[in-house]
Amino acid sequence: MEDQILDRTRRALARYQDDSVNRLSYQQMALSHASLSHKQTLLKVGFGDYLENLLDCVEKNQFLLDEISEAAGKNFGFDPSTRPNTNERTLRCDHARVNDLLSSLAREWSVEGAEERRVTFGPILKELETRIEAAGVGSEALKVLVPGSRLARLPFEIAVKFPGAEVFANESNMSLLFGMNFVLNECERVNNFRMYPHLSELSDRNSTRAVTTPVAFPDIDTQERPENFFLKPMKDTFSEIANSMEPGSIDYVVTSFFLDSVRNPIEVIDLIKRLLKPGTGVWINLGDASTSYDPYADNPKMAPVVSIPWNLVMKVAEESFEILKDEIIETDLPFCQGDSMKEIVMKCPFIVCKSK
Repeated sequence: MEDQILDRTRRALARYQDDSVNRLSYQQMALSHASLSHKQTLLKVGFGDYLENLLDCVEKNQFLLDEISEAAGKNFGFDPSTRPNTNERTLRCDHARVNDLLSSLAREWSVEGAEERRVTFGPILKELETRIEAAGVGSEALKVLVPGSRLARLPFEIAVKFPGAEVFANESNMSLLFGMNFVLNECERVNNFRMYPHLSELSDRNSTRAVTTPVAFPDIDTQERPENFFLKPMKDTFSEIANSMEPGSIDYVVTSFFLDSVRNPIEVIDLIKRLLKPGTGVWINLGDASTSYDPYADNPKMAPVVSIPWNLVMKVAEESFEILKDEIIETDLPFCQGDSMKEIVMKCPFIVCKSK
């Protein structure tokens, strides 16, 4: 199964340009089918140039994705010189994951994503600092697990802030794992690479520049790390990771927009309880459980998604945890796709729970 997912991921990255051009062809078709007067007007105001610019941006993204895929070879067990079979069509969900990778690079590892990181990662890092100082235990004795770590910026910040702590970055999305590997192991200087993360959504744009302006990454030198820096990527599902680790072995579990990405948030809460040290282990969570997971994205035979209101989630948590903090943090939709004409404000639960 893992080999199949690996092949799908490599194919989706290799076919990004073809798949994106196919999607953009609808815009070109709209131009060609316009009346003569409308076509002249659209060309006069620069619509044709805009479409050509989009295609150029797509091509540049493909160069970057090829580098990301090639760099993954040595850590994911494939020969990067062998091209995947690009004759097969890309599954829609796999192409969406590639676009998500580009957006996540901007969100987690660029200057443009700094404000959202301040709002979403800031409270978590502050809470960790407060709890660790209050416990009076050196960070070298701590184990911190971050499920759904995506491109690992949050666990990276934790590992930098608390040298000596064992920080585990758990992510199961293969596209994001490729990106994590690239940022942590292949980027040798600040703003080493440029890409265009806003090409997947063309509606509600203030300007053409909102779509075609490049974003540089990473915003920091990821090779500048303190002594005793420990960050370990873990590539299986959270369920597989939790069941492979010793019960009661983790000091802190940190989840950021994770509960809304799983099929069964109640199972996740049970697994977090299992992993945390009894009486002292702390779970810090930002985000609710209104799942955005597509139940038919991969396999319609999989178990149904459990969508549960937040107040019921809290009642479940109260069975196993002492609730130390329960707040609401308002933020824009995670990494707004560039300069958009619409703004969505999210009210995100922020909770801190201690094992009973």
